Amino acid sequence: NTFTQSVIAAPLGYGAFLDSGSNGNTISYSSVTSNTPASLAALFVSGSVLNIFTQDYIGNANGPGASIIGNNNLISLSTLTNNSASNPALFIAGGASSNTLTQCVIANPAGNGAYFDSNAAYNTISQSTMTGDGGIAKYGLYLSGVAWNTIVDSYVQGPNGAYIGGSTGTVIDSSSVRATNTVGHGLWFGLGSVNLTLT
Repeated sequence: NTFTQSVIAAPLGYGAFLDSGSNGNTISYSSVTSNTPASLAALFVSGSVLNIFTQDYIGNANGPGASIIGNNNLISLSTLTNNSASNPALFIAGGASSNTLTQCVIANPAGNGAYFDSNAAYNTISQSTMTGDGGIAKYGLYLSGVAWNTIVDSYVQGPNGAYIGGSTGTVIDSSSVRATNTVGHGLWFGLGSVNLTLT
């Protein structure tokens, strides 16, 4: 299925919900939005694979801009944004693998920018910006208990730049990671994290 130059919107629910088995779809040159007060994503990729989202605006009020549980999906040339202290602009859920975001703007002026949850693995963000705000406990990029994820040619900024906790094999290559808060950390790394590569 292909949707192009479309407006996909929901006042209280998911903007677009791709359920398990809905594979190989494309949404391009479109806006996907939600205005939910709950934690529902504007774009929710739930167990589906090989979907392409390109040159889209993906925005939410309180829930995540995009939440990805599936594998081998591509988001490119798109903006992912929300305005939430409790939900990130991009949420890569536990078990999500081999997803790629490239040339994207990922922004949350009230909380975390991009958040990789436990057991997310082999995902890549390249040539993108990830920004968070909203207080000293927030990050541009937050990785918790994940493995072999890569950030390359990207810009990360928040009150704290990046958090890497309990994670294995994280690669940050040719990227800028910055804290904007005067007592924030550019990079926080710990809780048994191993095999971090910074180049």
